Amino acid sequence: MIRKADTSDLEQLVALEERSFESDRLSRDSFHHLITSGSAETLVDVRDGRVVAYVVVLFRSSSTTARLYSIAVSEDSRGGGVGRSLVEAAESAAIGRGRDEMRLEIREDNRASSALFEKLGYTRVALTDNYYEDGMSAVRYAKILEKGKGTRA
Repeated sequence: MIRKADTSDLEQLVALEERSFESDRLSRDSFHHLITSGSAETLVDVRDGRVVAYVVVLFRSSSTTARLYSIAVSEDSRGGGVGRSLVEAAESAAIGRGRDEMRLEIREDNRASSALFEKLGYTRVALTDNYYEDGMSAVRYAKILEKGKGTRA
């Protein structure tokens, strides 16, 4: 079940973050800020009482573009459509806030994420060298969001 995250999810979010990423991790304080901020939406996928995935979307009041800031799916939940469902929920949240485009960055070496986003209609728009802590480049993706297409109502 996908729902908005709340502060009771913090420990599970931090644990998922630590299992999912070796660097560029969100801290407990960062998650707390993102959950309680009006300029972000943090969604979680909960199965059997456990947070198995999350997505964070950022919104600037002066922009019609949303930014998918971070997404993680637990290793045991990958390949079952969880990531796709979260991205679709993130797109719906962006549309609900009047945004017409979603942008994001993916590590250049993250082929699985690139494949997912390309399958969902995202287009590569730029490559940014030395973007991540470890020096890895980032591929920037963008998608025009259409109300009612490829998103949950």
